[in-house]
Amino acid sequence: MKREWMCVWLMSVATIGHADGEKARTSFTNDDLDRIAPRRGETGVLSTPAFEPAGPAKGVKAAKTAEAGGEEYWRAEATRVRGGLARLRGQAQAARARLDKARRSARDAAFRAAQAGAKPRADPAPRPEARVAELESDLRELEEQIRAREEELEERARRAGALPGWIR
Repeated sequence: MKREWMCVWLMSVATIGHADGEKARTSFTNDDLDRIAPRRGETGVLSTPAFEPAGPAKGVKAAKTAEAGGEEYWRAEATRVRGGLARLRGQAQAARARLDKARRSARDAAFRAAQAGAKPRADPAPRPEARVAELESDLRELEEQIRAREEELEERARRAGALPGWIR
């Protein structure tokens, strides 16, 4: 009982102290901004630096980007590379379709073989599983080519100092 009263008393003291000790928060309105607008130059907004900052970071990077053709060059380059990748992606999509068809025929052949009892094949025709493995290999190769060309473009752009947004 004593503990409960102590908790009630502490809570009441805490709420009273919080309400009395709370500071008023300052908020700025458009009227405040209009009032100080004539003195805007005093904040340093309109100032110009006395000298160019030392260090190669800014000047060298800008020079590299200018040499590489700038934003227009890299946007055009990205479009050109994507055009070549569209052809490869079409080939990859066709390879996926052939792979799905080969997998279905391999499943059907396995089902028919199980139905008829596993007889050894007399004809020298390739097994459906071998065809599936070959198509999977072709698809992997196409996807690796696509990935390699995308990474090569990104790496060239990065080394030239192009911004990432220029090649997206």
